[in-house]
Amino acid sequence: MDLTAPDGSQWRVERRWLPWRLRRRDPAVAADAAMDATSAADGVLLALGLFLLLLVVTVALPWLLVGAVLAVELVLLLALLPVAVVLRAVRVSGWPLDVRREGRLVHAERVRGWRASAERRRKLREAVARGDALGPA
Repeated sequence: MDLTAPDGSQWRVERRWLPWRLRRRDPAVAADAAMDATSAADGVLLALGLFLLLLVVTVALPWLLVGAVLAVELVLLLALLPVAVVLRAVRVSGWPLDVRREGRLVHAERVRGWRASAERRRKLREAVARGDALGPA
């Protein structure tokens, strides 16, 4: 749930289900980096076949690598989800609570128990709405 603090900044207080967040990756950045790597070969005459092969590899390889990394991370997340939920259900592991301001993490803590984490999340939201400093749990 997004909140607006008295100073107008946007905040988010959330309870994560998994040990880490799925990172967003920009395929255009990887493609630009691959294109920059080929600029060192300027001035060298290459055969048309080698140029086409290089072009295909330069364009396709970043997309394939990004796709492979995303697939591996997604498989790991799906494999860990049941373990994380069971550990949290038996109160061995706490629920991670994150507070983000304008998309940047400013406060994180772990709270054991579903109800206790919901109560702490509510208190953090109230503190953000009032503009108070976020204190320890």
